[in-house]
Amino acid sequence: MTLSPPPSPAGGPSEPEPRPGEWQEINLDYESLYARAASAAASGSLGELISLAALSSVAVARAVSEGGLERTFLRSLERNPAAGMRLYRQIRWHLNPELRRRFRSLLSKVALRSGMRIASLASGRSMRVLTRYEPGMDFDAEETIQRLISSGKSLQGLTYEDIVGVRRVERSRGAVIILDASGSMTGGKIAAAALSAAVAAHLMRADEYAIVAFNTEPFVLKGVRDKTPIERVIEEIMDLAPLGYTNMRGALEVALKQGALIKRPDKRYVLITDGLYNVGGDPRSVARRLSGLNVIGVRGWGGRETAAGMRLCAELAKMGGGRFIELRSPQGVPTAVARILES
Repeated sequence: MTLSPPPSPAGGPSEPEPRPGEWQEINLDYESLYARAASAAASGSLGELISLAALSSVAVARAVSEGGLERTFLRSLERNPAAGMRLYRQIRWHLNPELRRRFRSLLSKVALRSGMRIASLASGRSMRVLTRYEPGMDFDAEETIQRLISSGKSLQGLTYEDIVGVRRVERSRGAVIILDASGSMTGGKIAAAALSAAVAAHLMRADEYAIVAFNTEPFVLKGVRDKTPIERVIEEIMDLAPLGYTNMRGALEVALKQGALIKRPDKRYVLITDGLYNVGGDPRSVARRLSGLNVIGVRGWGGRETAAGMRLCAELAKMGGGRFIELRSPQGVPTAVARILES
């Protein structure tokens, strides 16, 4: 017969219904399904484990528990942290507390390494400053030639005084990342949020930054003045409860307060959302006060109202004088965050 998911243990949330197309017609009893899950865990097949967990998260949790997070499984997490986070969300309440803590901690570290790779591909961390030339420095040939022309000198009369030197200076900036955590915070959405936090942590490691999330009410995951380890922030994101309405205005108000604590003159706000709100009022009035507001609009989160959500995202970015980046799926969110922070 086709196996139905067993009830969740007391204290844990009910097992979420899979999205259309995720159910598979599989005629397996519990032990047969567990055997398949054990084989998938041993081979590090995260995709198969996710599919099997839609049928029975209990069987998959048992397979992962008894496998003990083996090396092959860990390598798969490194290759695909987003899939690992999705699997964690499916089975976490059926793992014993110690294994749940270990799994979450491993994913946090994997997310940080993935965030570092994404951050390393972003350019613009340093800027070129023209200065007086000293031997051994880089120089700007075009500016040097222009100076020679202006002074009427020839190349034969060139001296160090005529050369325009180039010095690279690390940019100093601040940022507030604003994550939409409303509705169904599962799958790619949770991975996008966690990896975005990791990217921000790497790019802003010597700077001031905050991470704000919101559903019915906004809440601060990391304040500008907080010394909270980013690993703990990522773990909190992975355990966010999938519930609540969308209070975008409240989130922007909290972001504005966090931004006021940033001393650096170059600061930016990055809002990641589908652009749909249903409590808290119109966010436009707050967006006008958020100079440097950038918006990443993810179409896959908006359902039939996607077009309206994207229009609002574009409008908010325009009001804040920032960029609007439209994405079809959450997979591109961390890279988009890196582009904005490094622009």
